[in-house]
Amino acid sequence: MLRIAESSNNLSNVLRHTFFAAILIGFLAGIAVAQYAPAQYGSTQVQTLSAPPKVTQYPQSQYPQAQLPHHVQSLQSPPWQTRPAPALSAEIAPCEIEPCEDAQIVARVGSEVVLASEVISLFVRDFLDKIDKPIPHEQRKDLIRGRLKYHTELKLLYLDAQRSIPKEAMPKIKESITKHFEDKEIKSMMKIAKVDSRQALEDKLRTLGTSIARQKLIFIERALAMQWLQQQATAGKTITHEMLLEYYNEHLTDFEHEARARWEELTVKVPTRSAREEAYARIVQMGNRVQDGVSFSEVAKNGSDGITAHKGGVRNWTTKGSLVLSEIDEAIFSLPVGALSRIIETESGFHIVRVIEREDAYRTPFSEVQGEISKTIEEQQQMQGRKEYLAKLTSQTKIWTIFDKPGSGELQADLRGKSPTREH
Repeated sequence: MLRIAESSNNLSNVLRHTFFAAILIGFLAGIAVAQYAPAQYGSTQVQTLSAPPKVTQYPQSQYPQAQLPHHVQSLQSPPWQTRPAPALSAEIAPCEIEPCEDAQIVARVGSEVVLASEVISLFVRDFLDKIDKPIPHEQRKDLIRGRLKYHTELKLLYLDAQRSIPKEAMPKIKESITKHFEDKEIKSMMKIAKVDSRQALEDKLRTLGTSIARQKLIFIERALAMQWLQQQATAGKTITHEMLLEYYNEHLTDFEHEARARWEELTVKVPTRSAREEAYARIVQMGNRVQDGVSFSEVAKNGSDGITAHKGGVRNWTTKGSLVLSEIDEAIFSLPVGALSRIIETESGFHIVRVIEREDAYRTPFSEVQGEISKTIEEQQQMQGRKEYLAKLTSQTKIWTIFDKPGSGELQADLRGKSPTREH
């Protein structure tokens, strides 16, 4: 961690170094949770012509994915270095990406580009346990279309973090993320890929069109972007006692609990009217055996027709009013705990019940749920903060994708290789 220079008498320098340390603490603490965190934020201005067709062989992930850095062709270059966008061929229409070569630009975020290889490589990482051969070219277009929005959002966040975090702090942050990758992520990928060595992992990744080096760059960029978003989403937000009380009073039904009972039952079914007397004699006999000291469980297992007879007649927790047989429902919520009921006659047969334990209806007091409420409000604030922060970045940055609809007012591809411009 960066140390505050003790010899400095300049207050601004002290505050500046303290800020660096705070950034490092936040990023290092958040690496583990940020790497594959679901995206709770909203949409960007990226638009597509239509919803992407379903990709059968390679289903899309249920959680958002990070992206390969834009410098795929030169892995030795720093991921934060801006590179000019290669020119697009004049013969290729904006939405034609076949055969989807790795170096093809599929999006621009400000001055940065997103390559097809970034989207494909991240897909490989997230489905490493399900694929064992390169993704067919005919499926790449649909895959990229469905996952490109998240890549542009991550690029927005990554670039904002690069601009905002002091340059002095960035090397240490990236060094720590890299260490986490080497110490834990490599092992995780080996386990998912079912290989027993780093070289075996490298060989498998290369057959799928990526590599450990590329995956490291993915990991760094995604961890940095997601943790930066988390910090910005929660910056300046507090939860007061009044907010907790207000939430509690507005959601009282969430903290109310119905009366419930756990009980046991002896049952004799009556298949026909003529068998009713015989059935009654059986239930009387079972009841008397329990009264004489034989365990309820033993009597139920040996003679009851109930659905839980094999378990000794024990029934799970039952809420008031949930039973079909109202006579039994009334009995288990009125009998003293531990007392045998009278013989209860219903259309289906005869029953004897006994309550093992019972809880009356109640409402969990505010003092017991403050922590739960605070966590809920915090999650709501974070979700809203993510949406607002991402919307702010989107409004300040030009975004273009290869799927943008011409004439929509969005950024369009300049087929001569110039920077895209917004139509007016």
